Amino acid sequence: MAGVRRSGQNRRLRAKDPFGDASQLTVKSKKPRGSRQATKKQSGKTKSKALALTKAEIIAATAKERVEEAENKAAVTEAEAKYALPKTAAAEAAASKAAAAADAARVSKASAKVAPPPGAPLPGGAGVGADGVAAAGGGGDGPIPIVAPEPLWALERASSTARMHQVWMRRPAPVLPPSAVVSVVHLSGSALSTATRACTRVRVILPRALLKDAFGALAAAERAANPPAVNNSNEMQLVVKLTLAKYDPVYLFESTLMEMSSALAFNEAIGSSIRFNSWTSRLALSNAQLPGMLNLWSGSSMQISSMAEAVHGDIALRHPGDCVWALPRGGLRSSSTEVQVGAFGGYSVSVPDVCGAGQEAFITNALLDAGLAELQDRCTSSSIPAGVLSTSQSASFTHIAKKQVPLERAMTAILEVLDSWSSSVTQFVMLLNVENVHWISATLSFLSGSVPVYDSLGGGRCAAKDHILNRLVLLARQAELRWRVSHPDLSVGGIEWTVHKVNSPRQGDSYNCGLFAFTYIWCTIYRQDWTSVVVVGDQLRLSLIYFVLMCGRAREGNRAAA
Repeated sequence: MAGVRRSGQNRRLRAKDPFGDASQLTVKSKKPRGSRQATKKQSGKTKSKALALTKAEIIAATAKERVEEAENKAAVTEAEAKYALPKTAAAEAAASKAAAAADAARVSKASAKVAPPPGAPLPGGAGVGADGVAAAGGGGDGPIPIVAPEPLWALERASSTARMHQVWMRRPAPVLPPSAVVSVVHLSGSALSTATRACTRVRVILPRALLKDAFGALAAAERAANPPAVNNSNEMQLVVKLTLAKYDPVYLFESTLMEMSSALAFNEAIGSSIRFNSWTSRLALSNAQLPGMLNLWSGSSMQISSMAEAVHGDIALRHPGDCVWALPRGGLRSSSTEVQVGAFGGYSVSVPDVCGAGQEAFITNALLDAGLAELQDRCTSSSIPAGVLSTSQSASFTHIAKKQVPLERAMTAILEVLDSWSSSVTQFVMLLNVENVHWISATLSFLSGSVPVYDSLGGGRCAAKDHILNRLVLLARQAELRWRVSHPDLSVGGIEWTVHKVNSPRQGDSYNCGLFAFTYIWCTIYRQDWTSVVVVGDQLRLSLIYFVLMCGRAREGNRAAA
């Protein structure tokens, strides 16, 4: 460029390719044979131009060499990154065969002391030395293709930080088939280092049964192993080796298994939230009106669409692990000096409980117990002499895990239930579960001597239901004895307890029995005839969810103001 400036020529613009015209700059034009004088006149200019061409040639050649050197270096780096593990393994094997043999002998000796867990054999020399490194990073037909979209640690973080409106937009991560095999092996040295680095990138998820087996096999191997001699340069560790068909194995530490467990739980939460979103969205399109007596929160008529939108919006902004309703351990008390009323202290409802209730499925205890607790609170506040049993209390003298409670144990449970109530109570109401597949409800009144049992399916007799009816009579008689002790002015003679069945209104589906049973005892307490209105199971379900969420908000406000 110096020659160009000296010649007074204009400065040229830089080409798009800085080296595209470099070859043209180095080509010298042929001069015609002729006048030496003309040559002398141009000598100074020719030397200057020759110097300029020489510099351009040098610059172009140097630049090309640098580009080629950079490209070669990048290619080498990429190749090393791609094939680092086999290369390292081969280098280590070639550099230190004696050390590898010593490692294998030591691990084989230590492995002989470890009893293989059932269904998870512990190979003697697997994962040690050069062979262990190769196994940790390859040796198969490539990585397992059934993977989650994110590493396990990212899924675990999302399960606690994502908002619910983000959760139900996800899809559950794929889970490996049951044909996957887990075993426990030793890793040490470079194999252990490689597996440790790789554990942050694991994206495979075992089915729950295999995950349980993996935890059990690892725990059994650790119990059976004597503490091995630890070499600071080659520490040995038990890990779970996961294989599927002929794909590369994956090595899992206990922390990785814990992350996998969280990922499985997140999968279930995603599926449940999707069904909840669909259920509430469908109800938000309804033109139906909820009758006032069935609006548990306000007692006023309300549009189903408005209630569904309120429930949907409340849950959408919460995190998956949030608590939406809770009672302190002290439970509900009628006064500062009276004994605890009921057994609801420490009960709580979480976002997963609400999502599980907000779909076409058999409702579980969490929402029902929250509704029962709030019903008891209203009875206490309104001086209604009624005792509301929790689902655990009613199960304690009837059925636990589908098994009948023995008579002696049932008597003890009944006395404990009665001791948790004030002597002013004149009736008890409760929900009862039949063989873990159906909810019914019952009331027990000292004033009428009757035990109505409501079954929304109108089901006939069965052994489990007959057993419940017998235990209800036993509860009534024990409650009467206790009541008479605190009321000595009562007339002489016992109450003739009679059990009669109530089968109306009927549910029109197969999954809302719990909501019908709950609404029956609610209307019994408030003496409302709900047979006079149209009852839809999903509307009762929505009303209970809305009631629990609003009560939870009110309790949070009271605690914040206290």
